[in-house]
Amino acid sequence: MLVASPVQQLPEPFETPWNRAIPRIVEPPTGAKLSVPEGFEVNIFAEGLLNPRRMALAPNGDVFVTESLYGEIVLLRDGDGDGIAEYRETFATELDRPFGLVFSGDFLYVANNNAVVRFPYARGQVRAQGAPEHIVDLPVSSDALDHDTAERLGIDISRTRGFNHWTRNLIFGPDGSKMYIAVGSATNVMPGSDVRRAAINEYNTDGSGHRVFAGGLRNPVPLEFYPESSTLWTAVHERDHLGDELAPDYVTSVVDGGFYGWPYAYIGPNPEPVLNGARPDLVEQTIIPDVLLPAHAAPMGLAFYTGTRFPETYQNNAFVALRGSINRVDLVGYSLVHIPFENGKPSGPPEDFLTGFIVRNDQEKEVWGRPVDVIQIEDGSLLVSDDAGNRIFRIWYR
Repeated sequence: MLVASPVQQLPEPFETPWNRAIPRIVEPPTGAKLSVPEGFEVNIFAEGLLNPRRMALAPNGDVFVTESLYGEIVLLRDGDGDGIAEYRETFATELDRPFGLVFSGDFLYVANNNAVVRFPYARGQVRAQGAPEHIVDLPVSSDALDHDTAERLGIDISRTRGFNHWTRNLIFGPDGSKMYIAVGSATNVMPGSDVRRAAINEYNTDGSGHRVFAGGLRNPVPLEFYPESSTLWTAVHERDHLGDELAPDYVTSVVDGGFYGWPYAYIGPNPEPVLNGARPDLVEQTIIPDVLLPAHAAPMGLAFYTGTRFPETYQNNAFVALRGSINRVDLVGYSLVHIPFENGKPSGPPEDFLTGFIVRNDQEKEVWGRPVDVIQIEDGSLLVSDDAGNRIFRIWYR
């Protein structure tokens, strides 16, 4: 018997076969227009980028963007305030798949695939001066699959092949004394030996004092503290191979010391069938997340709105960028969703906020964009990065 989720009853494992449906990236069709709620507008803030992923707002309002697969960080500046970045500069190069970016004190911290580093930063600076300072190493290569353990447990290795999630994200705690780093698993559901994987890790700001803040998170990507609180939130890519609707990805508050299931369970104490009842103690401890998303929707970005440009009803609400599915019959995601909050907690299910990237969703699959990150900028608008169309969109309320 499956545990009811916060939003819906879960289907049984393998109720549908595992599917692969990778869409073709195409140019926007003639007349293509993104859809947003009434009163909102969308414009292109920047285009011609190279795999833009994470974004961070600099103290002077510049927007820093990781071009992860090219190992670079670029700076965008809207000097005349028209909502379009007319100035662009490459801030840093020769990095190892940079992803997370955080400004803290007089530094820009960067979460590379292999380590957290930092660059000295002065307000308005457009290029890094010299090599970055190393702060702490992070896991890089896949955990080796333990075939002996798999054979003993009767685990089908074909369902546990390495994924080696490479994104690394980071955030500083509200008082600035701790650094939190999200690291995904090395595999789909095969347990590994590196405790830093499938976890949110806590460090002192100099990289010392490591401990696992929360575990069992297959691939946690965004990290954000709820406004004016010490409550950390993340969004997680759950496992594959259980069917089109399993397991749901999710958004959740993160409990210090909490366990969220991976690899032994998902969405509460629902045991992973491939692991044949392993670790019933951890299955029982598995925390049910706060908000479920469609399975395989791939949440990559999370922002809580604190500006004044949007209507008051959006204050302190969450926005989540869904990069989109590649392993179910019908495409899901490829959108920005809005989650209403009240008194620091979700008060309703996710709602579409920015859609229109899917061109074909029949036998052929075509899209012209994949949202990755969402941030709020100084004028109260939202920016959404798209690593397929190599653009950044700006959403504002007229």
